[in-house]
Amino acid sequence: MLDSEQPNPNPSNQSFESALQNLENIVRGLEEGDVELNDLVTEYKKGVELLKYCRTKVDDAELTLKELSNSKAFLSDSTADDK
Repeated sequence: MLDSEQPNPNPSNQSFESALQNLENIVRGLEEGDVELNDLVTEYKKGVELLKYCRTKVDDAELTLKELSNSKAFLSDSTADDK
């Protein structure tokens, strides 16, 4: 049994860090040939789901940072006008 096998395969119930670690374990197992043929497709599917989850989390974080940067720039511009 690989480290990536968990009682809860749903990535959305994991932290980003945990999902990323599980994805890295799957990739390592696939690259090293540690996965039996019967489990190969299952592990690959898990990896795809984890990758989608991680990409979504990164995209969401980037969007939030952009929004915060824009609002901070707006606030600094408006406070400069007040002086």
